Amino acid sequence: MPRVMVTTDEGEMIWNEGVKASDFEGEHFRRALVDRVGWAAADAESAWHLTTAKPVRIDQPRHPREEQVAATPGVLAA
Repeated sequence: MPRVMVTTDEGEMIWNEGVKASDFEGEHFRRALVDRVGWAAADAESAWHLTTAKPVRIDQPRHPREEQVAATPGVLAA
């Protein structure tokens, strides 16, 4: 499937979307695609990137939270 991708100059993938030629028959898709490309380009130009998020280690099992959330009357505990 053809793909539309936006990357930074450093090669970081910002946006990646599969498209088909038939998708472009609808005006709504064309307008929405232009919006998404614009947002991705703005993100690629900004100083913020996905690298600001903490990486998640998938090779270690998750441990339940050590602290229990105190239940408040009328509020569900997380």
